[in-house]
Amino acid sequence: MSLTQNLREVMKAISGVPGFDKVLEKVTLVSAAPGKVTCELRVQEEHTNKLGTLHGGLTATLVDSISTMALLCTERGVGQLPVPPNKSAQPAAARNSVFRGKSRDHVG
Repeated sequence: MSLTQNLREVMKAISGVPGFDKVLEKVTLVSAAPGKVTCELRVQEEHTNKLGTLHGGLTATLVDSISTMALLCTERGVGQLPVPPNKSAQPAAARNSVFRGKSRDHVG
């Protein structure tokens, strides 16, 4: 089984149980390589704030989860604290747009 397939199974298991991680059930894994992960989320009404753009709390959750997945795909395979997001560099994602998160291992 490939790294991408393995990580898809992990994501399915995590999002399939009750609790906060259920917000990840609509995240699609695009690719996974050692230390690199790309995921997408089609922004729907349930993901938006009152302005109709991707909720900041969900953005933070996506950054945390995708960066953790990238770290789990390294030889070390251990979670580390993700790099804080620079949200000002990310334009607001409107409903029906696709949010794409990419992460890679920055730990030396």
